[in-house]
Amino acid sequence: MAGKQGLSQRLKNEIRRRQKQPRPQAIPTGNVPGMRWNEITDQHQDVLQNIEMACMMAWQKKPAIDDATLLRGLVAAMLRTRPEDPLAATVYDEIDAMHALRRQVHEIEDALWLDSLRVVAESVRTHSSLRPGASEYLDFIRPFLNPPLGKGGESVQVFEGVIRGDDQ
Repeated sequence: MAGKQGLSQRLKNEIRRRQKQPRPQAIPTGNVPGMRWNEITDQHQDVLQNIEMACMMAWQKKPAIDDATLLRGLVAAMLRTRPEDPLAATVYDEIDAMHALRRQVHEIEDALWLDSLRVVAESVRTHSSLRPGASEYLDFIRPFLNPPLGKGGESVQVFEGVIRGDDQ
């Protein structure tokens, strides 16, 4: 009986402690509704390309970034909280810098930027196994960026569906 009272008291103390803290703000990081998805992919391809270019720039800086790390960086950008993991923080920093640049050049609504991050995150989940070391999504988007960029930062060209780097 004494153990139950001890547990009960600890729970009450924890509840009191948490009541003094502000409630965390919920920012949905899940999928974008279908109509909004279509709007973003049809009318705001430039925003998606900006985010994808930021992801590629992070990958160039830190080739150890894999798709799972990329996804963590995207979620951190949605939550506007810099992650502790240095690789995910690199992704976050590049996305944040791209967002700042984008705001200087063109006015962009926060809701549009957030939903675009969600679209890219959903694309990462779709095109990658998210296994450690997997770069399936990064390999998938590389040929679509202009100019296409290689993993080490070298420019690449696409010939008949084959990616060739500067050295080939």
